[in-house]
Amino acid sequence: MNLPQTLPARLDELLDRLTLAARALGRREVRRMQGDSYMAICPAHDDKNPSLSIKLEPNRILCHCFAGCELDDIITAVGFPAEALFDDYKQLDSRPWPTLGKRVNGQTYEHEHASLALPGPESEARIPLPPSLTAFQGLTYPPINPILGPWASQQINLVFAPSGAGKTMFGLSLAYAMAEGEDFLGWKFHGEPRTVLYIDGEMAARMMQERFGSLTSDRLHIANVPGWWVDQGGDAINLASEAGQEILNVWVEALGADVIILDNFMSLAWRDGVSYSSDEIWTPFKRWCTAERARDKCVIMVDHANVKGGVFGTKTKLNVMDLVAEMEPLGDEMPVDDLTIEGSWVRLKFTKTRGYSDSLEIVNTRDVQIGAVGSMWNTRDPGDALTEQIKALRKESMSIRDIAAELNVSYSKVQRTWRRVQMGDSQ
Repeated sequence: MNLPQTLPARLDELLDRLTLAARALGRREVRRMQGDSYMAICPAHDDKNPSLSIKLEPNRILCHCFAGCELDDIITAVGFPAEALFDDYKQLDSRPWPTLGKRVNGQTYEHEHASLALPGPESEARIPLPPSLTAFQGLTYPPINPILGPWASQQINLVFAPSGAGKTMFGLSLAYAMAEGEDFLGWKFHGEPRTVLYIDGEMAARMMQERFGSLTSDRLHIANVPGWWVDQGGDAINLASEAGQEILNVWVEALGADVIILDNFMSLAWRDGVSYSSDEIWTPFKRWCTAERARDKCVIMVDHANVKGGVFGTKTKLNVMDLVAEMEPLGDEMPVDDLTIEGSWVRLKFTKTRGYSDSLEIVNTRDVQIGAVGSMWNTRDPGDALTEQIKALRKESMSIRDIAAELNVSYSKVQRTWRRVQMGDSQ
């Protein structure tokens, strides 16, 4: 078990678990009283009305059941260690089998799926030893199967862009193409249509419906958290917590989802009082992502860019990614607001590509015109866009040097491009 480092964040985790337990019983969820005081359904007895008081104090989380349940029974019911209720809690590191065979925080760490015993008199645990290269090469794993262009199974991917650049339209269009088995942006679709789970953390349900227009699909499932999920009696889903990940696990397993798209990670994972640049938010979900990749899934995260146009939050996100795509708005072709997003141009650049084989298509930078979901989007080579800009400015009698300054490109590049234009015209 890996819990947050700070006491307030551990309180959030406990509240998430109590909420999940209440939902499972069809009971009332956690209610905030005053400040950091809460009332919840007690998971240790048949509690019809909230009788469990939870309060954050300076150095501990105080839990009291007015029906008289023991503290150990309460927190054990939601899988929460008693030591984590105190500020000085020091959890073990995240290695799979820490301090094997030794009692730490009242637990003896063992691994039941192992076949080889660790040496040493204190060891009670069994863990597998890494195989030799010969043995490893004899193991059987599913092949990495291309889905749509560079997007494939066994991938963790990130698409990021500034607000209003059209990243949700891109994500929805990608999801629809995968679910319906259609080509998109010149990328070829491979194999049979996939089951896609799209989790949206920001958009109103009605606006999400409008994005799809009259389209329907039985293989594309929309988990709209702010609208549909709230209507079902749910609360915000926090993927930085085990409770939030468990909801996601239920959906993925029940639907048999091949592709999971999260839009956007910033709205679906958090820790109170913790910066988004902290690994404390990203690390718990990174473990979930790597587990899904091992299960042959394709995970795509759509997220905001930071104020400098880079990846939002901790840059350690990039370490585990197989594909990273940036959507850069193209100057004055950027719309005034999100309502006029269709028709604007963005530059789609893959800044990281890992794991390519002969069966996967190589990705190239391309300019993309945002279109409607399910429609054919226009694309062009970035060089074509520059050529058209230079031709237009030369018609206005601007010099090569002034054009270079206007477009923020080198003088020599503008000069070479203009020469090619002149040679083409002369022919």
